[in-house]
Amino acid sequence: MGKVTPLPYVEEHEVEEAKRLVDKQFIQMTGKPFGFRPAGFNIVTKIYVRPDELTEIKMPDGSTKTLWTAPIMQKQDEFESVTALVCAVGPLAFKDRITGQPWAEGPWARVGDWIAIPRMSSWLTNYRGVSLAVLPDDKIIGIVEDPADLTSVYVAPRI
Repeated sequence: MGKVTPLPYVEEHEVEEAKRLVDKQFIQMTGKPFGFRPAGFNIVTKIYVRPDELTEIKMPDGSTKTLWTAPIMQKQDEFESVTALVCAVGPLAFKDRITGQPWAEGPWARVGDWIAIPRMSSWLTNYRGVSLAVLPDDKIIGIVEDPADLTSVYVAPRI
């Protein structure tokens, strides 16, 4: 049986550079480098939030309309997004829970990867004012190239 190719877009030799870029982004946002070290098999992710207040949508007739995203919607994104940037990986992540051996197929994600995560299956928190999701390594749904390509489908509760 041949070697299984890992899912991450970030190659192993790029992880240190990805960590530097995460630190750079956190310094820009908070004045301090990223300093959250996850325990065990957890990974820490920065939740994706739409980057601007204006969104253009294409109408069925081919015209475009510009929508303003209210601040409350932007705040809601912080906890409803299904895409996140991997910022740190715990020491036991992507290893067998019993033997401690690395997973045969390799890690499912590396620092610097954008991942799809399940809503409401992680510990959501603000760290230095930045929205984070901490989740077990086996909750990763997949890797995405562009976080803007993936959005959640919200279904309002029935009354």
